[in-house]
Amino acid sequence: INSWKLILNLPSTESIIDPIIDSVYWDIWKFVSGKNTNIYTDLFDGIPENSSTLDDLKSNREIKDDDNDTFNISLDDNQKQKLNEIKGYLTDFPLHFLEDEVNHPQAG
Repeated sequence: INSWKLILNLPSTESIIDPIIDSVYWDIWKFVSGKNTNIYTDLFDGIPENSSTLDDLKSNREIKDDDNDTFNISLDDNQKQKLNEIKGYLTDFPLHFLEDEVNHPQAG
């Protein structure tokens, strides 16, 4: 239970009595992970998301198709404020990232 408090950045006054019940998973775990993921995705380019092909990823993130792809990490005050809203260390893993993309090398 203490690990959950650390991962979720819960205040010491809040307690999780039964971590395996659905309400804890959906109302706390998934809520925090979803909010954190949305903040990271909004603030930083290059964060993997559930785009199923490279074309989808490029159109969703407006990635330039050149050799100088770099990450923009300079943040203004509003973005820094948004970054402070992240709670704990939990984010969603993009389970469907590039699932429809052909990833094997071509023969010959």
